[in-house]
Amino acid sequence: MDIYNIFLANVGAPIHMQAQCCAAYDRHLSRFVNVPMTILQLGIREGGALQMWKRWLGPNARIVGIDHDEGCTRHADEQIIVYTGNASDPAFLRAIVADLGLIDVVVDDGTHHMRDVLSSFDFLYERISPNGVYIIQATHTAYIPDYGGGLNESGTIIQRFKDLVDEMHANHVHDNALRPTDFTRSISSMTVYESILVFEKAIAPNRNVLRVGGA
Repeated sequence: MDIYNIFLANVGAPIHMQAQCCAAYDRHLSRFVNVPMTILQLGIREGGALQMWKRWLGPNARIVGIDHDEGCTRHADEQIIVYTGNASDPAFLRAIVADLGLIDVVVDDGTHHMRDVLSSFDFLYERISPNGVYIIQATHTAYIPDYGGGLNESGTIIQRFKDLVDEMHANHVHDNALRPTDFTRSISSMTVYESILVFEKAIAPNRNVLRVGGA
């Protein structure tokens, strides 16, 4: 069953999610279905999304959730691991990464406050697997002052995304005005949906221009 139908058919713990997320999940995460992998979700709420991942990704997936609410530990089972703490605290995340090892997918559905979104991204992006995916949901909060946002406001995930588009293309910037970084070397694609950002990594993506065919 595809993830959208799993979402619609849910009768267990509630899932709070924009339906359009399913299209992004299917496009960017379907390669992880029924293969050994680890997905880390920031923000658990009532636990329904963890069960959705379990049903969609299959028995080979290790599903991990983080939430500040200690009551969320009730959602743990033989396939689901739950940590309680601050998902934007680098020390806390460092301990989790050390415990888990390689993480393939991160889905940030946490506080949606800019300071937390950026702190989590700054720590976790570089630590996901070389072919990993980082998804940030509810990015419309980057335009809401109560979440630290605002149109063209510095310090939002949307403004960071715009800067990272430049960083992605640093190899093509003349006069060393922008030097390539680890992000430049690791990123394969950056996709924008309404209220969703997706970052996909790749091992040594082929950036060469090739000429094939002809006489």
